[in-house]
Amino acid sequence: MENDQGIVSIVKGDQVAFKIIAGSNADKAEELAKHIRKNDFDELSINLLYQLATHVGFGSKEDLIVQSQVALRFDGEKEKPNGLYREKFTDPSFNPLQSSGLAEHVRILKY
Repeated sequence: MENDQGIVSIVKGDQVAFKIIAGSNADKAEELAKHIRKNDFDELSINLLYQLATHVGFGSKEDLIVQSQVALRFDGEKEKPNGLYREKFTDPSFNPLQSSGLAEHVRILKY
């Protein structure tokens, strides 16, 4: 299992609505989850989730990705997100940073 990688997934009903994936500072996953829970589901957006993640220090510019069913935000300049992000989006605990799909810090929020 990769250390310091994490995912916070937001599930509405039985479908993944958003995934926030970090390749560093993933120990902040629970803190991020607490901030997300303060919002109604209808208020959530890729940009708001990106701001919340950066606010708590979950990930960095080069490894933070926020994804919805139709869009993705990545502000880094180095390694672009691979095909596993879209292919495995529907699995809330799958870490697309690793072909194994494992991450040390995983939080799944249900709305």
